[in-house]
Amino acid sequence: MSDPGIATTDLLSDYDLYLIGEGRHRDLATSLGAQCVTVDGQPGVRFALWAPNARRVAVVGNFNNWNGEHHSMRARSAGIWEIFISHMSAGDIYKYEVTGPNGLLPLRADPMARQAEIPPATGSIVAAQAAAIKPPLRRTQPPGLDKPLSIYEVHAASWMRHFNG
Repeated sequence: MSDPGIATTDLLSDYDLYLIGEGRHRDLATSLGAQCVTVDGQPGVRFALWAPNARRVAVVGNFNNWNGEHHSMRARSAGIWEIFISHMSAGDIYKYEVTGPNGLLPLRADPMARQAEIPPATGSIVAAQAAAIKPPLRRTQPPGLDKPLSIYEVHAASWMRHFNG
């Protein structure tokens, strides 16, 4: 029986999987880790993890009493595992329960997490989507030839401290 809060459709595109498999994906931060998204009209969190040697991966946290039986991730190509959980949102704490080739490993923090608990706690936190980064302001006109021009040159070695011992 499928959990109604778990999407059964592919979450990452075949192109994303191809680029990750080739090692040429230029924006892993938007593909892997925990992302607040809407799938089939349901807001929630999409998790994606690269774990090529895992036999099984699950998302655990307070939302499921740290029980890996509830939210097992689905294996895709290139060693990618993914799941969408609709009843999660920004601020929820989670970890990955990974079953490796030789058995269950300790709970793992998300290597692509954008937020984490304060040590000594080690959980990952679902981060709210960052606002779009605005490009820097550009001058409406380039400076004219009648304006002063500043050129700075720095020689890095001149800033080194030399101690006489």
